[in-house]
Amino acid sequence: MVDFTNTIIIATSNLGSDIIQRRLKARGAAGEEYEKTKAEVMDVLRGHFRPEFLNRIDEIIVFHALGKEEIRHIVGLQLDRVARNAASQGVTLTFDQTLIDHFAEEGYKPEFGARELKRLIRSELETALAREMLGGGIGKGDHVSARWDDKAERVVFERKEPPAKPVEPEKPDAANVAEAPSSDESKATRKKKPAGGES
Repeated sequence: MVDFTNTIIIATSNLGSDIIQRRLKARGAAGEEYEKTKAEVMDVLRGHFRPEFLNRIDEIIVFHALGKEEIRHIVGLQLDRVARNAASQGVTLTFDQTLIDHFAEEGYKPEFGARELKRLIRSELETALAREMLGGGIGKGDHVSARWDDKAERVVFERKEPPAKPVEPEKPDAANVAEAPSSDESKATRKKKPAGGES
């Protein structure tokens, strides 16, 4: 038995995506154009789902088409996830711009949205990284940069030198440093009369 009290259910669908691509060529389309697109998409939904189902949905949102900036942002989020997984294995992983450009270009299809992106990163980057680590090519403590090689049509990993640690100044040897008397000790020495002095 499942209790759905205080639960929000979000479902997505590609129904009407062809209409969105046709009518909304770029982000920031005029409000009137968006309303026309939404009306067409709603017609498609009504033709696909029964009225009893649609009447139980609180709100239906028609998304704008993803632009290049949004795709690059999604690529960045997915690569951050891969970098965190690598860091948990002791590997510092960074990404060249060629790899980001490749995933942004190949990982997005207007008809499928950004769903293909995660599969592409898994097959071309994560699988290749796992093979390198299992084969001993990449190990704990390594700093690695991943880039896309157009000629080889694959991800290439390059080891980088770890950043140099700042040199700390040497501390003087305590045995060779005479301890200076405190101000209280100096005053006591000045006030003390030598033995055999005047009465």
